[in-house]
Amino acid sequence: MRRPSKTSWGVPFWILLAAVLAFPLRAADHAWVGPANGGLWHDAANWTNGKPVSGEPGGTVLYFGLAGYGISSIDDISGLIVDEIVFTRTGNVVGGGGASPGLTFSDTLTTQVSNVAGLNFFASSLPLNVKALSVNVPVGTVIIAGDVSGLSTPLSGINLSGPGTLLLAGKNALVALAPAKGVIELNSGLDGALPNPGFAFIGDGIGADGDAVVRELSANNIGDGVDINIYADGLFDLNGFSETVGGLLGPSGAVTLGGATLTLNPGTFPAVHYFSGVISGSGVVRMVGGGTQVLLGDNTYTGETDVATSGGGTLVVNGSQPASSVAVRGGALLYGGGVIGPLTVFSGGTVSPGTLATNHGGPGVLHVSGTVTLNSGATLVVDLNGTSQGTTYDWLQSDHSVFLDGANLVVETGFPPPAGTTFTVVSGASVSGTFAGIPEGGVVQSANGSTAYLVNYTPTSVVLTVCTLTVAAPPQATVTQTICQ
Repeated sequence: MRRPSKTSWGVPFWILLAAVLAFPLRAADHAWVGPANGGLWHDAANWTNGKPVSGEPGGTVLYFGLAGYGISSIDDISGLIVDEIVFTRTGNVVGGGGASPGLTFSDTLTTQVSNVAGLNFFASSLPLNVKALSVNVPVGTVIIAGDVSGLSTPLSGINLSGPGTLLLAGKNALVALAPAKGVIELNSGLDGALPNPGFAFIGDGIGADGDAVVRELSANNIGDGVDINIYADGLFDLNGFSETVGGLLGPSGAVTLGGATLTLNPGTFPAVHYFSGVISGSGVVRMVGGGTQVLLGDNTYTGETDVATSGGGTLVVNGSQPASSVAVRGGALLYGGGVIGPLTVFSGGTVSPGTLATNHGGPGVLHVSGTVTLNSGATLVVDLNGTSQGTTYDWLQSDHSVFLDGANLVVETGFPPPAGTTFTVVSGASVSGTFAGIPEGGVVQSANGSTAYLVNYTPTSVVLTVCTLTVAAPPQATVTQTICQ
C-alpha cells in the first residue's frame, strides 16, 4: 500500500507527522490545518479533532503552525473559552470575526499563550477577554494588537516568561504588567498599555541583570499614577520616548531614558517611594504631584532633574547623580544627603539637606557638584540637632560658587545649643550675597523662637553663632537697640 502524500486536510503528510512528533497532541487538542471556508474557526474541517468547544477535559488547547508557516485564521465562535493557544511556527495571524466578547481565556492552566517559534500575531480585530494572561515566549515574538480586558483579581495582569518578546499595541484594561523574564514592548499610546490604576513588576530578583524588560516603542503608554516596581534583574527602558508614571520602587534594577523625559507622579500609597536602582541616559527626570520619591542609586543620567511638585510633594536624593543639574520650582521640596549637579532653587521652592523623607530631611549634608543659586523667594531650611557638621546639623556644601540672592533662611533647632556654638551651614569655593533681611552680622531666630543666631558671611561660607539677645541703650542715644552677644 502506498504511503499517502497528503492528509485529508490537504497538508503534506510529512509536515504534519514531523509536527506531531515534535508537539504531541492529546486527544482533545485541536491543531489548525485550515484554511477551509475562509479560515473560520467554526468549520470543523480546519482542525484536527473538529472545532474547539469550551470546557474540554484537560483544557481546550489550540495549536497553530503544525500545518505550515504564515497561517491566518478568524475566531468566529461566539462565547468560546480557550485554556491555551500554542504557536509552533512563525507567521500565524489570529483575527476576530465579530464573535462576542472576543477570544476568552480561562485561568485553568498555568500558561494561556505559548510561542516556540518566530513572530505570531493576535490581530487588532480580536479583543482578548482574560481572567489571567500568562505568556511563555522562549523564542520569538508574540504581538497582541487587540484590547485586553476582563482580568479577575486585584493584582492580576499580563505575566511574561521569556526570554522572548511580547508586544502590546491595544488599549487595555489591565491591573499589572509582570515580566519575570523576557521583554514586554508597549506601543499603545494614550496610557493604553497599562492605564490607571495599575502596577508594573519588572523582574523577579533571581535572574541576571536585564533579564526582564518593559520597553516603550512610543510615548505615554502607561497611566500617570502607575507605580513601576523594578527588581535586580529588571529594566524599564524608555527607549527615547517620554512617559509619565507614578513612582519608582525597588531595591535595585535599572531605568534607561535615552533622550526622553521620565515624569514621576508618586501618590500617597505607599507614603514614600524608594528606588535604589540606577537611572541612565541623556534625558530628564521630572518630579510632579504631591507624593514623595527617594532616589538612592548612583545615577548617571545627564539631563536635568526638574522638581516641580506641589502640595508638599518631595524629591529626596540620597544617592549620587553629579551629572544632573537640579531645578527646584515654586512649591517644590528637595531634600537629600547625596550628591547632585548644579542646583537652582526658584522663588517658592525649598531645599534642605538631610536623608529623611520627612522633617525637612533631618540633619545631613547635601553635596552639590557645581554652582548653587538660591533665588529671591527661595528657602533654605537647616536642621540643627547637634554640633557635628553634616551629621547632627545640616550642611549645604558646594565645590563651586554659592549665590545667595535674597533667599529665605529657616533654622530648625532641635536641642539647646550653648552660647557661642558655631554652625557652618553653607560652604563653597566662594559665597556671595545674603539671605533676605539678614545682613552681615544680622540675627536670625530659630523657627520655634528658642534660640538666636548671629549670621556671618565669609568669602567661602555662612556661619551661625548662638548668641543671647539683650536690649540696651547705646551711649548718648534716646532709643534702645537689640544686641546679640
